Amino acid sequence: MTTHSSVQTRLSLRSVVVDLTPLLPGGENGGAKVVAMELVREMARLAGNCHFKLLTSESSHGDLKVLDAENVERVCVSGAGAGGAGMEHTNGFSGRLRSAAARALPEGMLRLAQKAQAYLADRTIRSSRLRDWKADLLFCPFTAPFFYDEQIPVVSLIHDLQHRYYPQFFHPEELKQRDLHFRRACRLADRLICVSDYVRWTIREQSDVAPDRVTTIHTAIQHRLPDPLPSRVRAVLEEHKLEAGRFLLYPANFWLHKNHEMLLIAFGMYLNKHRDGNLKLVLTGEAGARMNYLREATRHLGLADRVVFAGYVSEADISALLESAKALIFPSLFEGFGISVVEAMAAGRPVLCSDVTSLPEVAGDAARYFDPRRPAEILRAIEEIEAASDLEEDLIARGNRRVEQIGRPEDMAARYLEEFEDVVCGRSARGAA
Repeated sequence: MTTHSSVQTRLSLRSVVVDLTPLLPGGENGGAKVVAMELVREMARLAGNCHFKLLTSESSHGDLKVLDAENVERVCVSGAGAGGAGMEHTNGFSGRLRSAAARALPEGMLRLAQKAQAYLADRTIRSSRLRDWKADLLFCPFTAPFFYDEQIPVVSLIHDLQHRYYPQFFHPEELKQRDLHFRRACRLADRLICVSDYVRWTIREQSDVAPDRVTTIHTAIQHRLPDPLPSRVRAVLEEHKLEAGRFLLYPANFWLHKNHEMLLIAFGMYLNKHRDGNLKLVLTGEAGARMNYLREATRHLGLADRVVFAGYVSEADISALLESAKALIFPSLFEGFGISVVEAMAAGRPVLCSDVTSLPEVAGDAARYFDPRRPAEILRAIEEIEAASDLEEDLIARGNRRVEQIGRPEDMAARYLEEFEDVVCGRSARGAA
């Protein structure tokens, strides 16, 4: 296993630029935001002799202050005075145009307009700034190289290619942007890092990228959540009128592929069969129109008093909910990795989850699987975890072993640094040939 000292000894990198401009406040980036932030924190800790310059946007610059360190510097590259002409934030409008759009457009259309602006901004950002910053490498944890310079090696992180498999879940403009960003990464990046072998397989299926340019590094951030304080656990349970061990938890944004409808149908079927039970379902995720739609659906299904919509919650509150849940339930239709699954295992909770995409690879033998498209199968999983204490104990034990197999954050960060080093050395060797 790679150790901290061995990474420091072999690493010749002195400057890495990390493009965090697509990062949004709150939870709108989903797990991609968590991965990016944990990677920066761990890589900077491991590679103390390397300087990490984080390119940020106005909307998230302040939020990223938590990453500040002796060898970590934030640079806001959006807005007047932040980086000069042609350096606008890749996820938003600037000045009067942004304000006018916010007033005139509905929330959903505004996001689409912002993404269109991202494309236009990207086409102009091909300056020598990376060379001015003396970057050895550009790392793009949100896939697309927005600040490309042909003289600087690029590594892009690919979380998933969901848009290629479920295009119906995306607005046509968003679909176009996602595809554009993926194709740009395939064309410009020296190395594509995938969060699972499943994602690597989809890249091989959906592109002609050479196999030696694609690698897998599992996401090992399962211990990032703080230990739950008893006082916080009590407060969270009281706030949402919950009883410890008497609710299932689904921590996921309310995106279509998260499959909340099938979960609600299955949970309704469970309650109809077990009228004397007191099990509840807790859903967390960024509030918005989709959450409101699902909340209304629970009313029509007669589930309003048994389904809790907690909205976007802090890491401390997620930790408290995981500590107290009967089990994690995860009926997603598509995952590049599935961080919440491993976090639940790390918290000592059993996992009930989909048997599709990357989830069997990530959870291994430590989950009770079901077909997420069949509510009857979800129902059976809920019934089994409620009825059999030996199943719960077995899943918890298997989950503990699986967490150890996935590794620690420092192991993950060391592998990323090794890939960076390999890319830079490979580029240098080709240039000297």
